[in-house]
Parts: sequence; C-alpha cells; structure tokens
Amino acid sequence: MVETRPRRRALRLLFRILLSFVVLEGTLRIAGGVYLFLHARAPSGSGPRTILCVGDSNTFGLWMDAAGPYPAQLAALLEARAPGAYGVVNLGVPGINTWTLLAHLPEDLDRHEPEAVVLLAGLNDRWGSPPEGIRADSAFDRLRIVRLVRLLSNRLRESPSPEAPAPGEGEVIAATMRDGETRPFVVSGKPLSEDEAALRRRVHEDFAAAARLVESRGAVPILSTYGADRDPYGPVNEGIREAAAEVGSSLVDAARAFRSGGPDIERTRLLLPDDHPDREGYGVLARLVLNELVEAGVVPGPPIADPFEAMRDRPRPSPRLRWVSDAGADPILEAEFLPEFDCKVLFSRSAAKGTKLWGFPVPLDRDELFERTGALDALRVPFDETGRARIPIPPEAGEAIGDREAVVGAVAVRWGLWPGHPPEELARHPIPDFLYAYVAGCSEPLAVRLR
Repeated sequence: MVETRPRRRALRLLFRILLSFVVLEGTLRIAGGVYLFLHARAPSGSGPRTILCVGDSNTFGLWMDAAGPYPAQLAALLEARAPGAYGVVNLGVPGINTWTLLAHLPEDLDRHEPEAVVLLAGLNDRWGSPPEGIRADSAFDRLRIVRLVRLLSNRLRESPSPEAPAPGEGEVIAATMRDGETRPFVVSGKPLSEDEAALRRRVHEDFAAAARLVESRGAVPILSTYGADRDPYGPVNEGIREAAAEVGSSLVDAARAFRSGGPDIERTRLLLPDDHPDREGYGVLARLVLNELVEAGVVPGPPIADPFEAMRDRPRPSPRLRWVSDAGADPILEAEFLPEFDCKVLFSRSAAKGTKLWGFPVPLDRDELFERTGALDALRVPFDETGRARIPIPPEAGEAIGDREAVVGAVAVRWGLWPGHPPEELARHPIPDFLYAYVAGCSEPLAVRLR
C-alpha cells in the first residue's frame, strides 16, 4: 500500500501533464483554424486564363488586406480590360526561399496550368544554402506546440533580417498562403549576408532554372526584382536581372522603376519602412506586370504609358479628423480613412518639429504629452466598414492635457507581428503591446478644446 500511493500520484501527475498538452494542442489548432478562416485570401478573378504569381511576402502582400497585394490589383486591371477572361492566383509564401519555390513550382504549374508566371523572391536565400535533402515534415514537426516553441525561440534570438527570423540548421518553417494553405519549407546553413557574390549567384541560378521550367510548360515567365534596391536587396536584384538576361525572359525591374517615378513620387508612397511595398507601390508593380503581359502577347491592348499616373493625379491619402461634440458635451473626435486600419489619436503640446512613427512622418512633437496619451488604449479605435471612427476623449487624456494649449492628430495604423524587431526600440515607442506597426498616414493637427 505504501508503494502504490506514490505510483498513483505519479500516474495522476503524468495524466494531468498529458491532458494539459492535449488541451493546449487542441486550443492552438482551433485558434489557427479561426485565424486562417478570418485571414484567408482567395485567388483573385475566376477567368479561364490564369496568371500565376509566385514568391515571398512581397507577393503575399504583407500588411495588406485582400485587395492590396499586386496580384489582386493586377486582377482588377485585367478584369477592366477583359471581363471574365483572366484569373490571378497569389501563391506568395512569407519567408520562402528560391530553392523551395523551385521545388514546388512543377506542382504549382500542373495544378494551375497558367499562361504566365510572375516570380519574385530571393531575399530569404540569405538564410543558408539549399539542403542536400529536404526532410519530411514529421508528425512531431506538425504539432502546434512544437511550432509555438520554435517561434518563441526564434523571437528570443536577434534577427537581422527584414523578412524573417534567422532559422537554425535544417529547420522546417511553415508559412500560410493567402488561401489558407500552409506550405512548409526548409532553411539551413549559416547566414550569407557577408557573401553577396554567393547570394547573387544562387538567386541567378534558381531564377534561370525556374524561368526555363515555366517556358518548358508553355507559359511565359516574368521575373521581377524587389521594389527596394538598397542593402540587402542589391545582390538579390542583380541576380534576378542576370537570370532574365541569360534566359531572355521578361523582366519587371521594380527597383529601377520605383526610382524613376520622379520627384513628385516620394519613396514613402511606394515602400514601407521595412521595404515591403505600400498599397500604392503594389499598384505600380501591378501596372508594370500588366505591361510585360501586354508585351509578351498574353494580354491584349496597349501598355500603360505611365504606371505612376494614378498617383500623380491625387495626393497621398491621409486620415481626416474633426471634433463632433457640441459645446459643453464630452469631447469626441471623428476620423475618416480606410476600413482595414485602426485610428490612433495622439496629443502633443506643439506641431513645430514633428516626429516619426516607424519611419512615417507625423506632424506632432514627441513630448511628454505625446508619450502619455500614446500609451492610452482608449485612444485606439478601429475604422468601421464605412471608414469612420469615433473616439471619445477619456478622462486620463483630459488630465494629461489640463488647461494648457495642445494639438491632436489621428494616425492610421495596422498592427502586425514582426519577430526580429529589437525590444529596446519597442520600449521607446509611445504605442505599447505590439511588435510591428504599418503607419499609412496622419491627419493634419487640430487645436485641442477640452475646457
């Protein structure tokens, strides 16, 4: 009896531990399913002639809603030219490298039978050499708990990449595509950021092989560079250009095109601070791809003479802000912008110098009032489906403002998860509890009238 009780206690403890793992695994799977359902991105268009867009997060459309990435905007352009004739499939996988893209390409070509394939990737090749054999995604690897532990482990390691955290040797990474499908891929070896020649050569070889494979299936390959050309994109873009020249395939040189937009097209209208395209940047990229499709005879009609024309005709969209409460009533602000963003209200004593939030200029001074009100969750409200947000001013903000003069502005922002961001920079930011913010615009400052 003395020996049985400790054994029973041990068995009960083991059972509780196993039950906890089962419950956690089930919770993660349910949460993942809900997330995929809410964020799935269906292929754009349903026409019989398919354009396949293959690549990494620059194809997926990081920080964009379903209508923002260049494949979705390309589908809209094609629908305007030939209603019901074309379908555009977005096979962007955030974090993917070129050798995994090349490994999946035969299956993607068989599945979709496209007339043209747009290829944009290479930045993630900095995370090592292609493995000699890609190991299968085992049942252990597919456990959500295992993937969560790996994600948290990567989050704790410093990552110099703007695209993905630096993985370990032979590590399996799983990324979700816009249609909700999860595609695993393998990275291995040491970082190659110190060996630009090897990175350039590898991208060149893989893109040339991909272009030839696309041609062998009777489709038109269109290679695209990244929109940014500064480090670390330079050698990757050069490798893509060399591959297009070797094979003789169509090339969308987005980096050079973005530079040629002219002095009236600011870089911040095309690229985010992390060098992913902005919505307008994706629009320019879609028009550049359309021109190459026209040149290749895939799409009828003339090319677009000026891919930047739609931007030149209108200023950069910015939130509009106004007071809506009557005299003597509780102060309420109303802002207008795009529905997929949050409205973050910030106060400051002055708008003389301005500051920057994640690289975006904001016409408010970063002072004590800015920091205090920036930390208030009550001043962050999502824009509704009509693009409006009503923000009652909480008492904490009123106390911080007091009787002194102040100004207020509304920032349109989308929140996201970015594993490689240094924690010390987050601590200096006035908006807590997030790892990445895409700032799309800021209103003109208004005078504050609380008392």
